[in-house]
Amino acid sequence: MARTRSQRNPAIGADALQLFGVVALDPATPSPAVDEETLPLRDLAAIVRDVPYKRLEASSSAIVEYRSVVEGRFRERPVVPAPFGTVFKSRDSLLHWMELHYVTLMGALSFLGDRLMTRVKVATRPLLPHELSASGELRATDFETTVFDSFRFLKRSSVGCVTFAPHETPRHGDSLDASFLVEREQWTAFSNAVGEERRRLPELDIEQSGPWPPYDFVRLQFGA
Repeated sequence: MARTRSQRNPAIGADALQLFGVVALDPATPSPAVDEETLPLRDLAAIVRDVPYKRLEASSSAIVEYRSVVEGRFRERPVVPAPFGTVFKSRDSLLHWMELHYVTLMGALSFLGDRLMTRVKVATRPLLPHELSASGELRATDFETTVFDSFRFLKRSSVGCVTFAPHETPRHGDSLDASFLVEREQWTAFSNAVGEERRRLPELDIEQSGPWPPYDFVRLQFGA
């Protein structure tokens, strides 16, 4: 069942609101798109859209649309993203949840402030024999240790880091990902640090993406 403040399950198809995220209330901000709405509560505003009360399918198009809304607001001001598929059964239930978590949400917006999220993916990369040094071969063999050492170096240019479990991809083989929260004014310094790691670790493929909203640094609480 879709996430709501209440454990009760109203009839499927009842009017409800999809929550995309929470921002600071700013009357000077341009009006949202036609099918979006801001629901204010004192100094906060929820970015919402009317939807039927049912589980939202995580189709590619739905996720792209969700990200378009969140990232559009993020270009204007800090946003606390809600997980995809967060649905409240009514305006009152959403406002009640915002009231319960008001101080936490205000604190989150203050912390996120002028900070950006970037994702770094590190994967093994096949090299010709003459390209691989003895030290590089050792680093490639101990892939996870090498990557986590690299992530520790990148943390110096960030204010937060979230790492994810190793996985394999058909294209790259072994792969490790991490998200970093970076001060806007430090974005160039962080990107330069990634460039240093690319030069230091030629046996690895290091990709940086972003800037993104702080998807991986927000854990909203829903429940009774």
